[in-house]
Amino acid sequence: MKKILAFAMAVCAFAAVGCNPEGTGTETMGDAVPATEKSIVGDWYYPNTLLNLDTQPEFSFKADGTVTGTYEGKWSIIENGVLKITFKNYENNDEDIYMLPYTMYKGTVLIMRFDIPEVDKEGRPVINQGKGYVEFFYKDGKANANNIDDIQGKWANIETWDNGDGTVDSMTSVSVTFKGNKFDLVIHVWNGESYSGTCTYKNGIVSFHPTSCVYMGETIDPKNGSMGDGEKADFDFPFIANGDEAYAYIIEGRGAWKKQK
Repeated sequence: MKKILAFAMAVCAFAAVGCNPEGTGTETMGDAVPATEKSIVGDWYYPNTLLNLDTQPEFSFKADGTVTGTYEGKWSIIENGVLKITFKNYENNDEDIYMLPYTMYKGTVLIMRFDIPEVDKEGRPVINQGKGYVEFFYKDGKANANNIDDIQGKWANIETWDNGDGTVDSMTSVSVTFKGNKFDLVIHVWNGESYSGTCTYKNGIVSFHPTSCVYMGETIDPKNGSMGDGEKADFDFPFIANGDEAYAYIIEGRGAWKKQK
């Protein structure tokens, strides 16, 4: 717990997306649309690394069709809105990777669905939307997401795994509930460690201000910090909602989240 709160303080120290004492905006702009060759151009950052001012963009898509960052090579939007990136592999041979990209919040959020695990016999990517892994990125380090109404409700990050015998198991790793400017956060994989309090929302970042915490069955006063050591308990995490799906990096819960009934 001490480590998580210490990390939270570090995140909160990044002023550009940090703690928001002024509340939230009122405009909702979150509808996801397929990315285009125009909307995808720019620098895209993992939002969970924004505390590091030296962080390089994970993707830097140039208008001339080149890309740098995680992949160095050529990019294009092909049929069915699929993003194709051609890069040199470890053997210096051309290799293609496919993703299904969407943009949200006036082009400031990029959703990358890794839903294309194979190509057909003609070499065309097979889209398997909704079953692949999801990553999300903020353009130039910020998302134009400031309305806390967008993220209301209960959300769960659910992990699934194949047991190798034809069965699949799952568990909720982290869940969070937003009611107005109040929140309840449960880290299920940490023996149900939980936080509750108030929150604000700015640039796609939720700033949590805990007023109570339960750790290993013991109630702790967050004003006293971790285990009463006086450390600040506030912490920030990115969170973007898209209908019944959301994208967040909250402690052990990353990638896509599902809205709970």
